[in-house]
Amino acid sequence: MQVRVSDALLPTAMITGVPAAIGLALGCIVAHAYTTGSVIDMLFGSLANFTSAYMSAKLSRGNI
Repeated sequence: MQVRVSDALLPTAMITGVPAAIGLALGCIVAHAYTTGSVIDMLFGSLANFTSAYMSAKLSRGNI
């Protein structure tokens, strides 16, 4: 079982918007670079986090 802080922080994009989505994706890349080293997980995991955070930021439009 994995516990990822970046996944727990995804709802912050609903409050702060797209900058949080970008920061979460970059943080996920850095975390994967130091822990797993898997390029596939680094790319697709970060892309999945960015996509979900971006969509939640755009769909909420600051209204929580």
